[in-house]
Amino acid sequence: MVFCPHCVIGYNYRMRNVLAGIGWWQIQMLEFTLGGDVCGEGEKADKMNVTIQQARDRMHMRKEITLSVPEDIYWQVERVASATRRDVVDVMLDTLAHAFTPYPENPKRAAMKTEIAGYEAMHAELVKRFLGQYVAIYQGRLVDQDADPVALHRRITANYAGKVVLSRKVQQEAAPVLHMRSPRLERLP
Repeated sequence: MVFCPHCVIGYNYRMRNVLAGIGWWQIQMLEFTLGGDVCGEGEKADKMNVTIQQARDRMHMRKEITLSVPEDIYWQVERVASATRRDVVDVMLDTLAHAFTPYPENPKRAAMKTEIAGYEAMHAELVKRFLGQYVAIYQGRLVDQDADPVALHRRITANYAGKVVLSRKVQQEAAPVLHMRSPRLERLP
């Protein structure tokens, strides 16, 4: 598998987790931001309110199930619930929610992180030799470089099929800071 910042879903580095969390919360606040007098009156407002209600219903959907839990696990959950002054059901739901990642994690993520660490370790040397060009890092070593990212990608795909290879443009900073502008909401006249 060739790894470049824009080739693998979920690893394009355009949005940091904090920004994703803020965006998620802004979506949760959609009703507050757009509801009520902001929408005005009439059919358009009714459609907006129906859409918001449907979104809210989907966010809070729950599926009722009956779960048989071994007694020793139940007592552990009950002790935690008692210590934190919470309901047993809430403790179990929190535990289940934390057990599942909010997005699928790539099984080769550790290898990707190793390649990124290798790139960062040799960054100073890469800047001296290949500034503005694209490099390929495999097992912590520079294996190829090119000014054309497409040509580099084709060679990596041919030579390292099924392997994790980092392909990145060499810039002055090893991990450049990305500035993301927030959209501005304005009232319609």
